[in-house]
Amino acid sequence: MNLRLLTILSFILLNLTGCSGGNVLIPAQNDVKEIKNIQITYILPPQVEEQPCTFNGLKFQTYNNRGTETKIERLYVYSANNGLKVERRTDNGVAGSGVIYTIDANVISKSDNKIVTLTPKTQETYQQGLILPFPIPNFDIETYLSTAKLNYKFELNSDYQVASVKANFDRILGKSFDSRDIYKLVIEDEEFEIETDIYPYRNGSKIVITTTIYNKKSKNGVINVVTKIEKLKRQIEKIINS
Repeated sequence: MNLRLLTILSFILLNLTGCSGGNVLIPAQNDVKEIKNIQITYILPPQVEEQPCTFNGLKFQTYNNRGTETKIERLYVYSANNGLKVERRTDNGVAGSGVIYTIDANVISKSDNKIVTLTPKTQETYQQGLILPFPIPNFDIETYLSTAKLNYKFELNSDYQVASVKANFDRILGKSFDSRDIYKLVIEDEEFEIETDIYPYRNGSKIVITTTIYNKKSKNGVINVVTKIEKLKRQIEKIINS
């Protein structure tokens, strides 16, 4: 680096940091901290369809390239060492600042359910560039891990014909808002999105339900998806047989 460029850079840094010598505008070194007292447990059905970009069927939010031309917001999650890594990053397309979480995952499969326990272990923050770094994004890893979506499919039978069952859905839940017969159903302040396919079956009909379950933060850290599905099944049984 030549002397003139070094002098200019020193002048810029001096004016940015101020007389107090603070370095809030200069990137901080990477910092790794241990995380304690956070654990999220999902109780899932024993057989969940593994779809792309899911972890044991759980789909966590991601996004890339949100924001403006000079400020891009990103959120990544990927499998790593029998667990997960989650990165929340803000950058300008080259340099950026972010936070990376390392998550341990323990999966226990039983005959009637699958228990997935997620335990954040470390948080690493970083800031890239020489001066004027982006602030490290605020991120709530506990809420993030508690709000994964799950797609699930199950079947129910009815003694009523296809047209009657379809009429029951429309009458009780309102006309489908989609050509694929998709309805919204609220149970105990929790909303379920269900897609219905109804076929003739024996003397009645078979109803195939594909549902998206939107989870939310639990006070005790345990999210029982099996219980949610059972409640949903009972509610739908009332609809198709009413």
